[in-house]
Amino acid sequence: MKAKAQWNGEPAEARRVVIRVGECPFPNGWYKHLVGTEMRAVEVKYGDSIFYLADQDGNGWHKVTVEHGGPHWGHKSVTCAEVLRERGETDLDGEDCHCARA
Repeated sequence: MKAKAQWNGEPAEARRVVIRVGECPFPNGWYKHLVGTEMRAVEVKYGDSIFYLADQDGNGWHKVTVEHGGPHWGHKSVTCAEVLRERGETDLDGEDCHCARA
């Protein structure tokens, strides 16, 4: 379920996914203890870049679909080892942002 999104106010694509968390490049990174586990995330395609935002609480989705991907709305970047599956409309629950549906 891809959605029109924005990153820094510019057009981007986003989709809700479940990833396997990859290696954390920072010794005290916020997700170091989660490496190898599954996590809800938002895959963002911006220009030639693809990156992932943590979305356990809907914050990543809200950032790119409602807040235009701007710096005024925080996010948590996360390394993706692999995308396990895409999350569809039937996967959404009370933890997801429902402000801007795809």
